[in-house]
Amino acid sequence: MRHPALLLALLGAVLAACAGASEPPAPAASATPSRSPADAAACQRHSQTAPLLRREADTYASMPVPPVRVALVLAATWEFYNAPGAQDPALLAAMSEVAAAIGDLDAQGQAKVPPGGTLMDPVQLDPSRATAAVDAVDRVCAG
Repeated sequence: MRHPALLLALLGAVLAACAGASEPPAPAASATPSRSPADAAACQRHSQTAPLLRREADTYASMPVPPVRVALVLAATWEFYNAPGAQDPALLAAMSEVAAAIGDLDAQGQAKVPPGGTLMDPVQLDPSRATAAVDAVDRVCAG
């Protein structure tokens, strides 16, 4: 796979189109009063998105998975963290790191496919960067 970001973006667009009928998230109740509406919305979306990323990270840490799983399951997650719509530079940086960590998981999977193998062959991934990045967004959103 030569263009993992393109695949992630494509899958994100498909998943976003499928989820288009849902209502936009309400501003986070835990957001600080001085937080902009865009930052509050990004933190609210993070609070809804982070559990999926944490579950996937736990799975990746506990057993080998097919590398294609990263693109299929985390495409919409990558899309959100890559362009969260936030304004706070610290929040943008933390969310950009989550997107980069998801890209890193995708790259790990591709690099670990054995010669002659496919993206369906299970490999062991290290999700520690992704977990640390999600924790950092939690801290920024908490104020």
